[in-house]
Amino acid sequence: MNIAKRIKGLIIAPDAEWAIIEAEDKSVAELYRGYIVYLALIPPFASFLGGHFFGFGRGPGDVEHLSFAAGLTRAFVQYALSLPLLYLVAFVLSSLAPHFDGKADDRRALALAAYSYTLPIRRPGSRRLSASSPDCDGSIFWAFTGSTCFITACRAC
Repeated sequence: MNIAKRIKGLIIAPDAEWAIIEAEDKSVAELYRGYIVYLALIPPFASFLGGHFFGFGRGPGDVEHLSFAAGLTRAFVQYALSLPLLYLVAFVLSSLAPHFDGKADDRRALALAAYSYTLPIRRPGSRRLSASSPDCDGSIFWAFTGSTCFITACRAC
């Protein structure tokens, strides 16, 4: 699987890409090895660069810059924690699926969690955020908008 092609597909044509993802039969190890470990590097790297060059605000006018070692340590810890926490998110999604007339499937929940974090936040009114959407992909889809979490599910699971 080409990561760049998958990311481009999820951003430009998500309906077609989700259909491809649904047809795939990847194991948890394959998802981690081929996609998650690489994309999970982006937030710690961005946090490292931001903390080192721009610092973190501690209040009005008070900015603290991280040293190289502190920023690197923070990025490593953030990366090391993000990998098992993504599996925890998938476990919660899988546990919630039967409550929305779906079926519990940890592997598909992990694929959903991993690939949905790739997507930019969808605009309000987007078809993916509506449970009554006629072309729903049969899975729980979520997006965070500020502090509001939209969790929707399809009845076709």
